[in-house]
Amino acid sequence: MHKPMRSLTNYLIEKHNLYLSGMEKSGAFVEHAQEIEKKLKPGEFLLLDNDYIYKYIIPGKADSENPYARTSYYSAKLFFRSSDEKMYVITVPVHDEKVVLKPTKDKFHSKMHL
Repeated sequence: MHKPMRSLTNYLIEKHNLYLSGMEKSGAFVEHAQEIEKKLKPGEFLLLDNDYIYKYIIPGKADSENPYARTSYYSAKLFFRSSDEKMYVITVPVHDEKVVLKPTKDKFHSKMHL
């Protein structure tokens, strides 16, 4: 299902100005975000890449041939510390046909202000 969803989100970003995000409320990513929240200033974010995920969140060796959630995932994760100092784990669709190992700001919707 990940391939049709990736195609659909790319199409919707290009043709219909899609804005979509998901928030995690529990789990390893949320726990890690809580551990590092003091390292981010209010208003800052941290894009998570494949290496970071496997080094700090999910024990194991990063593998570029088998990246994190390669068959179920069509977004990139980021940690965001809001101006009121709350910490969020957010997933945002990446504008690409394949899993992005090292997401950069240019892979997101051009009108998003990351």
